[in-house]
Amino acid sequence: MFLITGYPRSATRYMAKIFQSLGFDVGHEEVRSDGIVSWMELLNADNYDVVLHQVRNPIDVIASATTLMNESLDILSTITTPKSNKIEFLMESWLDWTNAADDCAQFTYKIEDLKVSYPQIKKLIGLESSLELPIWWNTHTNVNTRPHIKLSYKDLKMVNSNLAKKIALKMKKYGYAPVA
Repeated sequence: MFLITGYPRSATRYMAKIFQSLGFDVGHEEVRSDGIVSWMELLNADNYDVVLHQVRNPIDVIASATTLMNESLDILSTITTPKSNKIEFLMESWLDWTNAADDCAQFTYKIEDLKVSYPQIKKLIGLESSLELPIWWNTHTNVNTRPHIKLSYKDLKMVNSNLAKKIALKMKKYGYAPVA
């Protein structure tokens, strides 16, 4: 059984929809017979044969995470100390959560580069090599989209320049364009 995890708002529902469309019994935030795609399940990663870490541009993710409900923020607080500034908390929790996922994942990939990463994902979770992504995979990317604020790297630096620098390093590690 496999787990695909990431930080909240990293397109986990989208990835679950892809696997469901391919005929797999994979739940979003719910364990099913083939696996689960869930940010919360990172806390139980030891229960899975294969763990994959899905990332999405962190500046976009942090902006979208401003819409998280208190229950989700409480879960993030299990590994990150809450802060009075919500964006600062989201920045730090993104770093903490992402580091934890990196530590337990066999493979980390950018959702924006899914087509490139898909062969490795198939290999790790034991899918047939001929099984292709659904035709709609790159046209229906707005699954679970929410209206949210816009943030830039400059905005993150204004909130906490040290955390922003750490995020920039992670962005570089994952192959995102350099930030100023």
